[in-house]
Amino acid sequence: MGLYIHSPMRLHGIVLNSLISGTTLSNQKQMYRLWILQIIRDGMKSDLDFQISQRCVVFKLLLSFYSSVLADDDTKKLILEVIESTVKIPTPAELLVTTYGLLSWLHQTIRQFSQDDTILISTTIDIISSFQTILLNSSELKDGKKVKKKSSMIQHLPHHILLLMLDLLPKLGSKLAVSDLRKYLHMMQAVISFENSRATCSLISTQKMFEIVQRSKAILGSVSDCEDLLAYGCKFAPATQGGSSECGLGSDNEQAVCHLRNLTVKWLQRMYNSQAAV
Repeated sequence: MGLYIHSPMRLHGIVLNSLISGTTLSNQKQMYRLWILQIIRDGMKSDLDFQISQRCVVFKLLLSFYSSVLADDDTKKLILEVIESTVKIPTPAELLVTTYGLLSWLHQTIRQFSQDDTILISTTIDIISSFQTILLNSSELKDGKKVKKKSSMIQHLPHHILLLMLDLLPKLGSKLAVSDLRKYLHMMQAVISFENSRATCSLISTQKMFEIVQRSKAILGSVSDCEDLLAYGCKFAPATQGGSSECGLGSDNEQAVCHLRNLTVKWLQRMYNSQAAV
């Protein structure tokens, strides 16, 4: 008889609204909330999963709830992890930008971080990294062949990613893990390769570049090679240390130093090119 008393299970929906509404937060309610967020995070694997979440307005709820006073650090971390899982899927990643305003939301979220929020910063770095990879490599079918997408959003993506990275810069404190700094510097090195010299120099000023080196120094220790490059230029220095592929060798600390050096050299070259074009 119990089967007739209870309402049928919702197999094609996500019961989330009731767990993030209300003014009180019981331990049981918080436990269920975290459990459902974990299910959404681990279950976001395909376009269909995203479509189900859209029908249940999951992302509208989560993006709004993140800044609520009811959202504790565990909830915020899981919301960011849900976003990270989603931006690994090409179509949902683009929809989160064009429909949900994810880039603007990330800007606002990053500005609320403190240097002590290392877990949230780490997850945000992973979001931007996944986001960059999936969208810069996104393609579409044209005449039966895969070609690079040329939408305006894709074309302007490197610029937006660079702005997000610069928003994160003041939040990089000495408590940040070396592995997270490595990812950050790798992304910075990659994204300025897509930007033209004038755009790069307008966003990454000399003061910003010095700040990148000094904040890296606080985490990595000695970065004298990069400090010398900023002081004396890169005219007689090797262009790069084998590029990103060779930077993938060694410990996280060694890789981070390699990415920082390559970033410094690329930035100096962009500065020279920009000045020569004037």
